[in-house]
Amino acid sequence: MLQFPPATMRLFRAYSVYSEYLKQLYGEHPRLAMRSFDEQKRTHDAEAVAWGNAYTRALAPLGYEVLEIPFNVEPMQRAWATENELPNPAEIDAADILMAQVKAFAPEILWYDHHDPGLLKRIRAAVPSVRLILGWMGSSIDARNAWDQMDLVLSCAPEGVDYLAWRPPASR
Repeated sequence: MLQFPPATMRLFRAYSVYSEYLKQLYGEHPRLAMRSFDEQKRTHDAEAVAWGNAYTRALAPLGYEVLEIPFNVEPMQRAWATENELPNPAEIDAADILMAQVKAFAPEILWYDHHDPGLLKRIRAAVPSVRLILGWMGSSIDARNAWDQMDLVLSCAPEGVDYLAWRPPASR
């Protein structure tokens, strides 16, 4: 059997989920929004939406520390902000909560599965531990994305690979 040395890398995966899923999740669990961050995350992860915590489970045996945050889940994020004593947790911007989470986790690898290039620039500037930024492109190509700020973009779609192949890297 192959054995791998323990890794010391930390990976933070920031992703979003569909609003219709959120309506369904919190509709099926009406008191969930009042629960702790951990309980809300466990409930979300159990549904395996947007890969849930698949990378956490796959990489942990190899020694990686992984934190996967669906950052557009407002009740979950507000719970994290409250539990971590951020100022004005009921009013703080979702991007600022995500920034605080990435800073607190201090990952070497950021998997950024979101379309906001401005937020990605802020994270890169504010979190010096981040040495590698990964992205994901499915079959829909969002021109607003931050592809040119990423070090590596993975795709399952030939049209995504073609789109990315001709794009020059951005200066950071």
